[in-house]
Amino acid sequence: MIASVSKRRARVHGPKSRFLAACPALPSRTVTLGGHMETKICSSCGEAKPDTVEFWYFRAGRGRQTPCRECRKALSRAQYAMHGESIRARLRQARLDDAERARETARINYWTNRERKLAIARKARNSNREQKRARDRDRVRPTRDANRLELAAWYARGCVVCGLVFMPGGMHAHHRDPSEKDQAASQLLNARAGSLPSELEKCDPFCASHHGMLEQAKRDCNGTIPYEELVAILRD
Repeated sequence: MIASVSKRRARVHGPKSRFLAACPALPSRTVTLGGHMETKICSSCGEAKPDTVEFWYFRAGRGRQTPCRECRKALSRAQYAMHGESIRARLRQARLDDAERARETARINYWTNRERKLAIARKARNSNREQKRARDRDRVRPTRDANRLELAAWYARGCVVCGLVFMPGGMHAHHRDPSEKDQAASQLLNARAGSLPSELEKCDPFCASHHGMLEQAKRDCNGTIPYEELVAILRD
């Protein structure tokens, strides 16, 4: 094993730098094995390890850090085992402080740039309004028109209580078993394409008057009377 010689360079100014500059040559702890691989002797475990990032930490401006990686990890684990609770408490407090600082910064930024952000939002909303209307016409309206025609044909069966047929606004759909419904009766007009027939199979058509009477009867009996009996009572 041949010890290489290197000159220590001063990184500071003042008397210490002049003293180090006056030193002719100081031996380092870097050794060469067989003239092929440079190694560094760890100051903690005393082992000679290759001078690579696999075994050592390197910091910009400060070079190689001692001790080696494994010894630093063991030291960190020992310190955490001894002071883990205080470390966790400090981290929790730091997170709380950072959260409060972030909220305060967000509030300041909002009120500082509020008018500008509102103007940008209004401009984007106005510029996209016509595009949204065109998209609704091309995608939503055809499905809604088809659902409207299908609902009108279904309401033509008449009310299950009185048998009368009213305008679509005067007819309501009521689910026989609310636990089986996939979509609210008030949203049938906006049902997805192809899903309306299966939903209507779970419903009965009612005129607005008898539907209100049915809902009132359900509230009065608190769900103790089955749906079929309530419809029979309304028919009588």
